[in-house]
Amino acid sequence: MMDIDFNEYKLRCELRGHDDDVRSLSLSPTNPLPPLLYVSRLRDRFVSEISKLRISTIQLRDSTSFFRHQVRGICVCTDEHIATSSRDRTIRVWSLGSDDKRKYSASKILLGHTSFVGPLASIPPSEEYPEGRLVSGSMDTSVLVWNLVNGEVVQSLKGHKMQVTGVTLDDEDIVSSSVDQTLRRWRNGQLVESWEAHQSPVQAVLKLPSGELISGSSDTTLKLWKGKTSLRTFTGHAGEFSCAFVSL
Repeated sequence: MMDIDFNEYKLRCELRGHDDDVRSLSLSPTNPLPPLLYVSRLRDRFVSEISKLRISTIQLRDSTSFFRHQVRGICVCTDEHIATSSRDRTIRVWSLGSDDKRKYSASKILLGHTSFVGPLASIPPSEEYPEGRLVSGSMDTSVLVWNLVNGEVVQSLKGHKMQVTGVTLDDEDIVSSSVDQTLRRWRNGQLVESWEAHQSPVQAVLKLPSGELISGSSDTTLKLWKGKTSLRTFTGHAGEFSCAFVSL
């Protein structure tokens, strides 16, 4: 288990510009050094891109409005593509323009969920899927895996009894969290294990660089997991847990 010194974590800066609550952050998986790409999930229907030029200077680079409903999730797929999900039941893939590398435009709309779409996770490109795949969770209780070349669903993972609130990759597996208080592990399109993680809705799950999973719940706690074994419970939040983000 990793050894965390929480005294090392301090507020470094504040980014202002949204008109409503920000619900998540995403980091470019292939370019973790400056310039750094951050995007946020929010209720004001805008997708904002922050370019970290220097530690002391952080600027808003672009803001895009393209939704009739709230943006629920955001995922950086590659340095040139991001994906967003919305209460309008769609997922949109955004690509950098060929002429202006500072602007994103919608290149695909993925249709398949029957209720609003929330968490997203990116599966890296492979020989079979040269543009990678995308994992999405929804209020319709399903987890879908998408081929980003043609926008088709390649796997439909069903088993949760209530809204799917989080998805993350654990090596070749997909792990999902839900309002039904469980975490579920999927492998090659099949459910391989499920366990009750909290006594209230699980709002998020992610994998840490050290290999453990961490989950956050409406019960205000975080839990650290090795497989199905809870290693530690973190307390301190005064209200419902909403999202988690790891910067490598």
